[in-house]
Amino acid sequence: MKKLIPIVSALLILLLTLLIGPGTAFAADLPSPSKEFYVSDGARVLDKKTKEMVLSVNYAYQKQKRKNHKLFSQR
Repeated sequence: MKKLIPIVSALLILLLTLLIGPGTAFAADLPSPSKEFYVSDGARVLDKKTKEMVLSVNYAYQKQKRKNHKLFSQR
């Protein structure tokens, strides 16, 4: 019985670590979305032309995605 207590204690600590540990990793502060949702340049390394290109490509993708969604939802 005395040999069982340290094993159970170790397993309990391991279980608690596995349950609590990952939760704290996801608790990091995430940046708030900017008014230009697809471009978040917190380090300010992107020039205006690059930001416009990213926005243009993503808006076109979003438009196509909506069109495809309408096609498939009508069936």
